[in-house]
Amino acid sequence: MAYPFITAAADTAANGADWTSAGASVVGVIVAVLLLVVTWRQVTLFRQQNALAEQQIDIAGRQATMDERLAVIEETRLHDALRPQLQITVTEQQGDRARLHIKLVGPPALDGLDAITVSVGNDDADHEGAGGQSAPGINGPTEQEIRDQVWGPYRFGDSADGVDAHGRTVAPFRLALGYGRPLGLRRTLAPRWANHESWFSEYDGQPVRLLILCELDGYKPWRVVWEGVPTPAQ
Repeated sequence: MAYPFITAAADTAANGADWTSAGASVVGVIVAVLLLVVTWRQVTLFRQQNALAEQQIDIAGRQATMDERLAVIEETRLHDALRPQLQITVTEQQGDRARLHIKLVGPPALDGLDAITVSVGNDDADHEGAGGQSAPGINGPTEQEIRDQVWGPYRFGDSADGVDAHGRTVAPFRLALGYGRPLGLRRTLAPRWANHESWFSEYDGQPVRLLILCELDGYKPWRVVWEGVPTPAQ
């Protein structure tokens, strides 16, 4: 025998189960969507934060580069402002001697130099093969002899402090602002392979060229090139 009220209750229970199952599915979808949205927002936020961090790193790098350039510009400006101002004279004396005098006259902000190294420079001629002054034959100059020779009217004399074997350069010396240093010069000796008369006549009245390295602690060295004709003795 069928009982209607039992059948109806069963149908109601079945329908309720369907609704419960459907509701659970909907809730699951909603939760999944919400999780997807949250995840997307987190990913977006992470990307934004990463982009911001990269932008900040780029800005910091540009600022560091700008600071370095400004530091170099300031260093160069200060280096140029402190370039030594030298008063240089070469005065002929009796015989084959001359007197070189170097005085530090500026700039006022430069109190002095820790070291000045003076070297006698060569003239502009190309002296490969001794510049055409070598005698023909097997007694011509070697490459080392050409490099050692001072190609100019004067060299440093033997009495100069720390003079090298060829009279090319002397020992470095300190110099305070407003003070000078005299250095003795002598006529350059003609090399063994050259005609002595033509050698001295060629360099008579020619300018002396000096290469001067000025050093001060904390700064790059300054290089000064000076050229001048010796002043005749009074």
